[in-house]
Amino acid sequence: MTVCTASTFYWFYGDNDAAVAIVTASDRMLTDNGLGIEYESSHSKIAHFGPHHMIMVSGDLSVNSLILQALREAFPEAPPSTALLAIGLGNVICAVMADRAARKYLRPLGITNELIQQTQGGLSGLAYRPACWSRSLVKCSPRASILRRWS
Repeated sequence: MTVCTASTFYWFYGDNDAAVAIVTASDRMLTDNGLGIEYESSHSKIAHFGPHHMIMVSGDLSVNSLILQALREAFPEAPPSTALLAIGLGNVICAVMADRAARKYLRPLGITNELIQQTQGGLSGLAYRPACWSRSLVKCSPRASILRRWS
């Protein structure tokens, strides 16, 4: 079992100077469900994205590694804002999970994500089409990503 927790609070730096802060804590237990192992590592479960952003992971190490690698490719420098990092993270998680599900369930049937996307395209508003099927959405503006997700 892996444990991670976080809490937000107001930090008072001085007179009339307060800001929201986050405190996090976790164990160092890493899990690889594919290999069926858990081990306690000397590495942290925290990935830093510039001086003001961090992501703490828990759960399956192989999935988290793919997600963080794709997110680092999307944001090679510090992200311009917390909102863009959050939207990018959501799109990357969706893309990685959709890719894993496609390999597990669709590939044996000879179906691809692209084929489903083309097929559902004719249904327009009747079918939900996850925006994450296109990894390029990570680099879109937040408004474009949100609009494309629900269109």
